[in-house]
Amino acid sequence: MKPTTHLFLGLIFSLLSYLIFEISLLEFLILFLSTWFFIDLDIVFIFIIKKRSLNPFRFYSWAKNQKDFIIKSKKERKKIHYYFRFFHSFELILLLLIFSFFNKFLFFVIIGFVFHLILDWIDLYNLNLDIFHKVSWFYYLKKNKNTKKQ
Repeated sequence: MKPTTHLFLGLIFSLLSYLIFEISLLEFLILFLSTWFFIDLDIVFIFIIKKRSLNPFRFYSWAKNQKDFIIKSKKERKKIHYYFRFFHSFELILLLLIFSFFNKFLFFVIIGFVFHLILDWIDLYNLNLDIFHKVSWFYYLKKNKNTKKQ
């Protein structure tokens, strides 16, 4: 899903949460940033490691081209090596849930991450793509076992 879509829907979700549940301004900000920014930092890290660059224009171009796998056949997509997306997983959400008992703001990070992942899954499902690589670190390892890095 496009970052602008995450930004727009995340803003609506966060505003509704702010109005309905009367969360504080800081909690609203954490929730909003978690729905579209914090969770996608793993993509930025992948770019920095893979391309050894901090250039935001090169990042934008690279990220936009990552959708090329959508037009490939199912057989070709099975050969694709998915990058490890640390923040796009249930394992991280479970870890954050444990730590949220000690810091209430992590609870809003969890809500934002889950909202973001649901939007990603809807997008992948609508494109008839595998949603599971954005579910688990273990699935990622299993899926990439017999693939080549691009």
